[in-house]
Amino acid sequence: MTEGGIERTGNPAEVSRHVLRPAPPIRALGVAAVGSVLGAVLIVLSAANGWSGFVTGIGVIILILGLLLLALAIWTAFKMRVQVELTPTGYTFRTPAGIRVGVWAETQKVTTSETGRRLSLHNKDESVQDVISPVGAEDAAMRRLVADLTERLTRSRS
Repeated sequence: MTEGGIERTGNPAEVSRHVLRPAPPIRALGVAAVGSVLGAVLIVLSAANGWSGFVTGIGVIILILGLLLLALAIWTAFKMRVQVELTPTGYTFRTPAGIRVGVWAETQKVTTSETGRRLSLHNKDESVQDVISPVGAEDAAMRRLVADLTERLTRSRS
């Protein structure tokens, strides 16, 4: 069942999953679109008007660069996601920097930076696991994650 962007398996004490997605790379997508269109127009005009192969080559290069930028923008947005799984006993964060795993019994507190882009999980042994988020504190998905983290950490103390 999905409730407010949180996927739950039934009982609130069971597993919940959160996904933090970055904003679409609008500027990169725009540049990719302009480059692709410009390259395609150069290729068509060159073929229609019998221009030299040099102009066609420039059009092909611009088109390829535009398509590569498009692919890179989509791939980067996909790779920057943070996937979170919260269970009754602990948590797992899958981030571009690696996997962070912990248990509630060893977690002392959870804090966020002023912007909300850094989530810090403080353990009882004085170690800290930092998670860099692609979204800030104002994002609804981040607010739901922090609320769920707080609820589970509080529940684990009961």
